[in-house]
Amino acid sequence: PEEVGDTLTVAEFLQVEPGNVVTVKGYIVGYLASTSFSGAVFGLPTETANTNFIMADRADETNPDHCIAVKLNAGEEREALNLLDNPEYLHQYVAVKGLSATYFRRNGITEILAVESIDAPQSAAFPTPTLQHEPCLIVDGR
Repeated sequence: PEEVGDTLTVAEFLQVEPGNVVTVKGYIVGYLASTSFSGAVFGLPTETANTNFIMADRADETNPDHCIAVKLNAGEEREALNLLDNPEYLHQYVAVKGLSATYFRRNGITEILAVESIDAPQSAAFPTPTLQHEPCLIVDGR
């Protein structure tokens, strides 16, 4: 497989042809509990270790159309990354390098080569308004 050079957002990754080695960055927002994205769970599993996790560009994403699935293969990989055993990973910002392939009928990652927790992007910071002077009473609201 050919390696795509740039680290992609989830939205960019959804446009990449399957069959490439890619690095995608995003938030872990949940997992798929069934065989399609209609079974997306935006939260933690409660009964069994999940076999995948879903990623999105926003930590508060709840639209499955904006997510990708990452397969957790049985063994050490699943033990180390599933959300049941590792709830602290929910909403973690990560970079996942792996093989892109059709997974749950859309582009996803089926073979993880590396996962790294990275710093989340800084959102646009707006200054907090402050009063320049002491508050005073305005008679009749004028």
